[in-house]
Amino acid sequence: MLVECSYCGAPLDVRLHERVTKCKYCDSTTQVQQTRTVAQETPAGWQPPQQWTPPLQFPADSAKTLVYHAAKTVRRVVSLVFTLAILSVVLPAVIWAVSRQARSSNTDVTGALAAAEEAVSQAKQAAEGMNRAAAAPENLFAGRAALDVVGKFSQHLGGKPVRATQLVIYPEYAIIQAQDPAKPAHIDRYMYRNGVIGDPDPVNVQSVRGKLDDHLISLDEVALDKLPELVAATLRDLGYEEAKVSHVIVESNRPFSKHVVMRVYASGPRESGRIDYTGAGKVLRVYK
Repeated sequence: MLVECSYCGAPLDVRLHERVTKCKYCDSTTQVQQTRTVAQETPAGWQPPQQWTPPLQFPADSAKTLVYHAAKTVRRVVSLVFTLAILSVVLPAVIWAVSRQARSSNTDVTGALAAAEEAVSQAKQAAEGMNRAAAAPENLFAGRAALDVVGKFSQHLGGKPVRATQLVIYPEYAIIQAQDPAKPAHIDRYMYRNGVIGDPDPVNVQSVRGKLDDHLISLDEVALDKLPELVAATLRDLGYEEAKVSHVIVESNRPFSKHVVMRVYASGPRESGRIDYTGAGKVLRVYK
């Protein structure tokens, strides 16, 4: 299952009966039973983000980007697997080609070696291409990716427009607290990553029961197609050194207004802040 690190908020993949786990971002030790559960079952194919910026509500410094310790090892293993897979297919063909060339002309050894070198070169290029494709994570801040994710949530929930209390978008995954169309009083948390939506995790809404409609927003009314522009505008207007946008929160702006707000968070080595936008993408307030 997935839980949040109590110090930096990073997602941690733990076994169901595991009591203590160590965060591979901030190295803090977390009591699993005291953490918030993100998903009861880890989604198939889920991989931890290579970098993590602690949200402001956690004790960790939100101005520092944390790096997943095993990221380099994983990339090396993936690269090796792809290279071996390519070579296992190509090398038999190379050996056959060399043998045939040698049999057809004992004097044309140079040509046979050249053909072999060319085949190996092509195999390496193919392996490098596959490694690059495998290493490139989905970027939900680019193009219409965020809008497409909402469409996938809609299909997952029966094809109706999604009503939610909150949508949090990270570059590589998204977490939504969505209303169950069949049971409007129920809110469930889902995680999306690499095209996969995980199992629902119930959300306790007892504190807002009777006022739930005040906190629900219709995601089809939010200009998520403008997210790449808002990410770029936030970095430009905050003007922080070497800053990156860590995540975006879409939710109701109550009690200040009944409108939807998109909060875009950015941080650099020295500073962090955010800019709030309306659901249509206009600036509400700058927090520096």
